[in-house]
Amino acid sequence: MYTSAFHYFSLAINWKGDFSNSYMYLGITLNKLNDFESACQAFEKALEIDPTDCAIYLNYAIVLYNRGYPKLSKELFDKSEKIFNEMDDEEKETELLD
Repeated sequence: MYTSAFHYFSLAINWKGDFSNSYMYLGITLNKLNDFESACQAFEKALEIDPTDCAIYLNYAIVLYNRGYPKLSKELFDKSEKIFNEMDDEEKETELLD
């Protein structure tokens, strides 16, 4: 299942390499495939493309927490929360629906 997802997100990145969510989902998938180092690289690339997307920070924080990095996870969670709290209500609603 995750192998198929890996191929799907890799194809999406090859097709449109500037879409940060493809890298975020690739990071989640790579983590599930036990390739933690590559997962972190994918999350970092997603943040490089869009450093204002709170969902990327949140998902990266979850992966890091589950891998035993609570301090770094908390920093990323706090960043996610800060970005979310700075959004207006319409942006928040859109973010929650994505």
